[in-house]
Amino acid sequence: MVSARISITGLGHEGEGVGRVDGIATFIPGALPGETVLVNIKEKKKSFQRGSLEEILEPSRERIAAPCHVYEECGGCQLQHMDYNASLVWKKQRVEDALERIGKLSGVKVRLVLGMQDQWRYRNKVQLQAGEINGKLELGYYSKKSNRLVPFNDCLLISPLFNSIRAYLVNFFNENRISKANLDQVIIRYSPQTMEVMLGFVGTLPKLSWESVKKEFPQIKSIVAVNPKSRGVQVLLGAGTIRDQIFGNQFTLSLQSFSQVNPAQTEVLYAKTLEYAELTGTEAVVDAYCGIGTITLALARKAKSAIGVEVVEQAVRDAKENAKLNNINNVEFYAAPTEKILPELAEKGLKADVVVLDPPRSGCEKAALEAIVTINPKRIIYVSCDPATLARDLGFLQEKGYQTLEVQPVDMFPWTAHVECVALIERI
Repeated sequence: MVSARISITGLGHEGEGVGRVDGIATFIPGALPGETVLVNIKEKKKSFQRGSLEEILEPSRERIAAPCHVYEECGGCQLQHMDYNASLVWKKQRVEDALERIGKLSGVKVRLVLGMQDQWRYRNKVQLQAGEINGKLELGYYSKKSNRLVPFNDCLLISPLFNSIRAYLVNFFNENRISKANLDQVIIRYSPQTMEVMLGFVGTLPKLSWESVKKEFPQIKSIVAVNPKSRGVQVLLGAGTIRDQIFGNQFTLSLQSFSQVNPAQTEVLYAKTLEYAELTGTEAVVDAYCGIGTITLALARKAKSAIGVEVVEQAVRDAKENAKLNNINNVEFYAAPTEKILPELAEKGLKADVVVLDPPRSGCEKAALEAIVTINPKRIIYVSCDPATLARDLGFLQEKGYQTLEVQPVDMFPWTAHVECVALIERI
């Protein structure tokens, strides 16, 4: 390995420090802008290289001590060493840079990032990896860019209840001689509104008695197992679902249902989406990539009609049940890929006043965007978890006669490099 002294000038999209050595961009996790650091160069490519932080020679005023005891090993957070308000400033800059560099957009107003007053214990869902350490089963997270398991006593992003369940399950599985061969992942899902908990196990578990787990944690209302090959779901205890309340509506959640993992910021995100939609009760609305219908039902309450589109069939079944649960009758759902069903609906003459998009990290397929242009909505609201694909898709829409008026970033994942955005786009 080669050591080098580097001045850090910025942050990369994964939150790593960026500087230059002999003109080559160098990425160093754990380094902050304004710092001078000593690094070991570990990986060299033609246009960039990566290094590990060896020593901080001149620290940044924005550096803080990370409170997590496994922060340097765990791959869950990237910015616990950075002042929270400073991280919000960087996330705003990240969005602006993506819009200009990738989307070739200028003059788009990017608002200040909506952060959290309490940035800890915010996750209502956690996915734990299973592994073996010294011959015993353990549950934890993977280390950064590896499959090395990092167990923990107290993850600060999840509730004390989740931490207690994790510790109990580790003992429970070892007492029942469960190994990595039987278990890949453990998923814990919780509703802060109803206080109901669901456990999900991905693997091929033998028959076990779950009564002791239920007795220890009476909040657990459902335990399910997912076959890692067939993805079939077997209900081990309870109804296979839990109840939740999101943005004023009641929801039934299965293990595979997509729902935002930060309830407090979800309210903020959806409130901004509804504000941008400007619904008066006369509009036809399309919600693409709708999941279990969380946004769709909120839109339907304020619109004349709403259509939700989602590729996951179980999510659509949940969405239809959720519509019935909330007595919302002006909505219909389609279980199909958005890039397939939207062109079909557009060809049949579907028109909409407002289209809401909430795609996965990869963004929208071109076929979906072209169909939206054919549907010809006056307004598009784009909810994105990746500024790069958001900027790419906004650039495409601008070429087709749509203008991005503003973008509101929301900090859904404090202490990580991720930033969620809501973009307001109108037909020119």
